[in-house]
Amino acid sequence: IARRQRQMCIRDSVVIALAYLSIPLTLLMVFAKRRDFPYRSLLALFAAFIFSCAITHLLSIWTIWRPDYVLEGYIKVATAVISLATAIALIPVLPKVLRMRTPEELEAVNETLRAEVRQREAAEKELEAAVDNLKLKNHELERFSYVVSHDLQAPLRTIVSFNDLLNEQIGKDLTDEQRTAMGFIRQGAETMQRMVTEILSLSKIESMEKKFESVSIEE
Repeated sequence: IARRQRQMCIRDSVVIALAYLSIPLTLLMVFAKRRDFPYRSLLALFAAFIFSCAITHLLSIWTIWRPDYVLEGYIKVATAVISLATAIALIPVLPKVLRMRTPEELEAVNETLRAEVRQREAAEKELEAAVDNLKLKNHELERFSYVVSHDLQAPLRTIVSFNDLLNEQIGKDLTDEQRTAMGFIRQGAETMQRMVTEILSLSKIESMEKKFESVSIEE
């Protein structure tokens, strides 16, 4: 019976020790691959604590044949110190862990961000369409101004030309009042020509010299 109990104790201790040893190995893999992990020191303490627990179970097997209780005591003291340090280090970290968002909350935040991105993309498309439409309207306005300018300048030039021709042919026979009236006709036509020219210049808005630049809608 004693032999059977000893074998069962050895088997259980070996299984527990192997399970304990697998945990720090896994933690060390995380420690090595995730250098951005915020609690690396706490992770190292956990690995050392579990590793020391595995050593105590292996030492319990050793003491079955070699009762090195002093060595076992030192190992247990070291395990106690490491476990106490781990518990103390865990105290300031616990509130931060409790404030960490759940996967569902993070997914909700991500969905909100994706919705904002979609809205901004839609707003940018609408802005681009508005800019294109404005360019088209400006082009149409410029073409219209050229046509109107030509249609208005032609009769104005005719008025000025015939006014000058009449002034040359019958100017000496005109009364002062008639000469004043013909002067008003010429002055009015010239004023109208200047106005048409200014309207034409204004309608261009220097569109060919302006360059559009991309800007952030967040600014």
